[in-house]
Amino acid sequence: MKKYYIALLAAVLVLGGCQKASDETPSGPEPSASAVATTSASTSTTAPESTAPNETLGIADPSDSITAPMGYVFTPQKDTELFMHKEAAPVLEVLGEPLTYLEAPSCAFQGTDRIYGFGSYEITTYEKDGKEYIYDIYFLDDSVTTDEGIYIGCTKEDMEAAYGTEYQEAAGSYTYIKDDMTLQFIMEQDTIVAIRYNGAGQTETQ
Repeated sequence: MKKYYIALLAAVLVLGGCQKASDETPSGPEPSASAVATTSASTSTTAPESTAPNETLGIADPSDSITAPMGYVFTPQKDTELFMHKEAAPVLEVLGEPLTYLEAPSCAFQGTDRIYGFGSYEITTYEKDGKEYIYDIYFLDDSVTTDEGIYIGCTKEDMEAAYGTEYQEAAGSYTYIKDDMTLQFIMEQDTIVAIRYNGAGQTETQ
């Protein structure tokens, strides 16, 4: 039940702002990305409203090619650094076959978003000039940690010890901004229930 709840948060946050236009689609929350993803691609035929989730944070445009680590970095395994707007293909090759896969029209960028599930976390990519780039990483359980040692289940005090108090707070969400990306912690009763790295507030360079 706990993992289903966290996966539902993932779908809301990662695909926030997307709304399907089909009359046959009932109202209510979107299903979890983890719950509906399959090993074969699933493509939506309706165009969602283009909305950048973090557009109010004043984040700058990403560069066309980012090869060095920027912002907060997540290292799921040795010598595999994940960060916003890094080319996804080399990373996915190292990580191997995802357990789940989902694709849909992008909410924050042009083209298609692709969500690769690796059990404890999901990587979302956008496409540009025929390549995929990382713009979202979402933790699904407490078996993975940030590079600074924070995981789902840690307290607000733990978070502040690792990252400081220079965050933006809104309705249980604590957001840090670094090098034009965000690291967001969702809390309930001062306990972290979701962790998200995100670069979607940046406007795609044309």
